[in-house]
Amino acid sequence: MDWLASLAIAWWAVAASYAPSSETGADGKAQPPRLHHGAVIAENLDRSIAFYEQVFGLRVKVRWTSMQLEANDGADTLPLAGAWLEDPEGRVIELLDNANPAERPDEQEPINHIGFQVSDVPAMYKKALAAGAKSDTPPTRITAGELKAEIAFVRGLDGEKIEMFRIMAG
Repeated sequence: MDWLASLAIAWWAVAASYAPSSETGADGKAQPPRLHHGAVIAENLDRSIAFYEQVFGLRVKVRWTSMQLEANDGADTLPLAGAWLEDPEGRVIELLDNANPAERPDEQEPINHIGFQVSDVPAMYKKALAAGAKSDTPPTRITAGELKAEIAFVRGLDGEKIEMFRIMAG
């Protein structure tokens, strides 16, 4: 099994254990899909967990050192460590351990950034920099059509692009 297929099966195996028991709401109607998580490949899992805990207040929901895969064609064990970090509303960032960035899979390339809505963009930007992030775009006000916001971007400890934003009135 190639790395990408293994990762896809592993993701479904872990996600299934945390999925709601029903895809229907209290009214019995089918619920639309909702975004659950984004994933970042981490060069140092412990360091990345500490960064997201310290800067964004996420907490580890589950952590693993390997994944047991079971499919119709047999079972396999992947030596893939990782963690789900969750915010108070259940949104998740999945960190996947890959100590060798040269082996980072190409399928990560289309991802542009992870966004966090915050109440104080400059303060959160400074907090991220103090925790080891690198500046990408300092706090800036933007207008895009009807949207008015204050934004800032940093590069996280694994090179991921992180946006902090605050929607501004009128």
